[in-house]
Amino acid sequence: MKNTVKKSLSAVLAVIMLVSCFVFSASADEVDKSGYAVERQSCTVYGDTETQRGFSWFTPDDCDSVAQVVKASDYLVTGFDKAISFEGESKSFQGYYNHKVVATGLKKGTTLTTEKSINCKEIIKKHATDFGGTLSDTEVMMLCKISRNSYYKYKRELKAEES
Repeated sequence: MKNTVKKSLSAVLAVIMLVSCFVFSASADEVDKSGYAVERQSCTVYGDTETQRGFSWFTPDDCDSVAQVVKASDYLVTGFDKAISFEGESKSFQGYYNHKVVATGLKKGTTLTTEKSINCKEIIKKHATDFGGTLSDTEVMMLCKISRNSYYKYKRELKAEES
C-alpha cells in the first residue's frame, strides 16, 4: 500500500513539475536591445513557485545579466515601460556565456509576458496555416526561432483569444 501511494504521489508531482515548466517557458530575441546575440532563453520555476522565476540564456560575448519582466496586462497598455529589471550573473561555458537571473517578489498569480512571445504571436498569426497563412508549423517555428513547446503554447493562446 505504501509503495502505491509513493508512486502515485511521485507521478502527480512529476506532472505538476512538467506543467509548471511548460507554462513558463519562453525564448528570447536573437539580438537583444543591447546588441548582443542571445542564443536561447528559458524561464523556469525557481525557489518559491508562487513569487519567483529563474531566467537563463546564452550569449557568445560577455555582457550584463539583466532580465526584465512585465505583467501582461501592463504590457497591453504601456509596453515595457512598467518592466521590472533583475540582475544576475554570467559564467563562461563551452565558448558561450551562460547568464542566470532570479526574479523575486513577483505577485502570486500574475501572468508575465516577453517581447519575444508577443513578436512570435504576430508572426504566427500572419504566416501559420491555421490563421490563413501559407507556412507549416515547423516553418513558422524556424522563422520565430522558438521551441516546439513555446510555439504550440502561443498557438493555443491565440486560438483562445479568437473564441
